Amino acid sequence: LAIFIYIGICYTWGDNYFSNEDARWGYTFNEAGRKLGFQDGDRIVSIDGEAVDNVNKIVNALIITEGERRVVVEREGRQVELTLPLGELIEMRQNKGYEDLLALRMPFLIDSAVYETASALRRGDEIVAINDAQGLEYPAYREYLKAHAGEDVTLTVKREGDMLLELVVPVSDEGRLGVTALNPYRLRTQKYTFWQAIPAGISKAGKVMSSYWEQLKMIVQPKTKMYEELGGFIAIGSIFPGDWNWEDFWMKTAFLSIILAVMNILPIPGLDGGHAIFTFWEMITGRKVSDKILEGAQYVGLFIILLLLLYANGNDIYRFFIK
Repeated sequence: LAIFIYIGICYTWGDNYFSNEDARWGYTFNEAGRKLGFQDGDRIVSIDGEAVDNVNKIVNALIITEGERRVVVEREGRQVELTLPLGELIEMRQNKGYEDLLALRMPFLIDSAVYETASALRRGDEIVAINDAQGLEYPAYREYLKAHAGEDVTLTVKREGDMLLELVVPVSDEGRLGVTALNPYRLRTQKYTFWQAIPAGISKAGKVMSSYWEQLKMIVQPKTKMYEELGGFIAIGSIFPGDWNWEDFWMKTAFLSIILAVMNILPIPGLDGGHAIFTFWEMITGRKVSDKILEGAQYVGLFIILLLLLYANGNDIYRFFIK
């Protein structure tokens, strides 16, 4: 089912992503990212020797791991290697520090002037400083301007690459310059024909299944502490967004289908994986397993499944009421 859904997604919407190649101003990191050793302006080059392209995959590469990560970043024109210890990656994952780990760094680029007082600014101009405040990003500039509402400010403007200008512009009482900002980033879209969507969908299903399997392997390794993040019905419900989106709905449906498929092949009596174990035993030995053993195994399997169900949903309740 997941394969068919992913084929439909690839054909209908294609693959949408931000390319790491476009992050020429680097990234802004939250407190958790800076604690790991990242600095604002770093551009991630590779993780454990593998080049990074899709920005959306950076966080997963850091939190789904059984050991430390080696990350190469481009910093001020040179490459720097960071070693991220497993313990710190686990702490970031458990504290949800990965949710806003990094954001594309955005300079203050001018799209157009709205107020006559800002008419000296042109499309493509980059504001590199306001008064003596330098190195701020676009959201930080907005806060700075609000603090200087009703005043005149001196803008240092980069025009046509290298030419720098100083312009005195009044700030409105609402803390605005009277310009619209230019967003330099665009989603890249990989479109597929119907026949191209078939192998693309199969590949996507394979990658998601491989990633989920890696997470299951981490759950049974105490050092990763992934078992503490198991979730039940509440966790499943929380992955769906508040606003309806067909693409997101089908992506989540395909993912849940893969979860059921992978869980069902686990070698636990009562699941298909458990039945497969007994079938292999018959194939190897040529003898059928006795009904008494099968019945006992079914009880053991049922106990394991109920225990997992109680533990996962208990985690949900604990996180909901305690955390």
